[in-house]
Order: sequence, then structure tokens, then C-alpha cells
Amino acid sequence: MPKYDLQRFVWKDEGVVADPDFILPGRGAYCCTKEKCLQLFLAKKKKWKRLFRL
Repeated sequence: MPKYDLQRFVWKDEGVVADPDFILPGRGAYCCTKEKCLQLFLAKKKKWKRLFRL
């Protein structure tokens, strides 16, 4: 999928923040915009440290 068809998330203040404009600083993680994909992404908090390389 093209980058602009995905939702970007950034680690900020000990949590994940959506970055719809692709402008927030920091390492980002991308997820498709389908509801099922977003639910899976947000549910896997244990994998966020690896995803955001914390």
C-alpha cells in the first residue's frame, strides 16, 4: 500500500498517538486504515517496545 493510504502512529508521552498529517517527530509505525487492522494494532501493546524501538 502507498504510505498515504496508511495511518501513522508515533510514540509520545508514554503512549501511542495518531499522526494523520505525518509531521510528528520520532519513529513511526504504520497500519492500514481498516477497523480490524487498527484494533489489532492497538491491542498488541506488548509489541510496541519492539515496534517503536524503545
